[in-house]
Amino acid sequence: MTAAVLSACGSDGSDGRQVASLSTATSGVPSTSVPSASATDGSSRPQIRLDTSAKEKDRLRKSYYACLAEHGHRMYPGRGSPVQDNLTSQDEAAKKECLGKKPLRPPQLDREKNPQYLDDYHSYIECLHDNGMDVRPTKPFGTGWTYGPGGSSQSEDQKMKIDQKCKISAFGDG
Repeated sequence: MTAAVLSACGSDGSDGRQVASLSTATSGVPSTSVPSASATDGSSRPQIRLDTSAKEKDRLRKSYYACLAEHGHRMYPGRGSPVQDNLTSQDEAAKKECLGKKPLRPPQLDREKNPQYLDDYHSYIECLHDNGMDVRPTKPFGTGWTYGPGGSSQSEDQKMKIDQKCKISAFGDG
């Protein structure tokens, strides 16, 4: 299944204030906007885009996880990811404190923001099939997918590239 990714922010280094950073893709279109994460109400959360690279998503996720750990959230040993079950009051407090660093999924992947979400999701599944991935949508439709009996002969890296290409193709505006 595909997964959402998490976020971070940069510092200008002079006085400790957080500043936004903007990465530009080769097309000249910004690939990821990472605003200040000083607010805990979520109003300044970074927005992940469909074309955000896997490397950038990983960097942002690790930064968010580091914030959680720094604020006392329990983490899985050896994995560095936060415990998700039976959250304690300390875990909840850390999540609230770090909310400004947790990125939002691309709006195209949000049913509430994309009125064509189910049509786009159908196109996404078709694209995965067309690229040699035997996947089956899970129920309810549009919530995820799993491999069918044919699976996929591609490497993990290739599957990630196909997945991103198909998301951009199916959910993108172009």
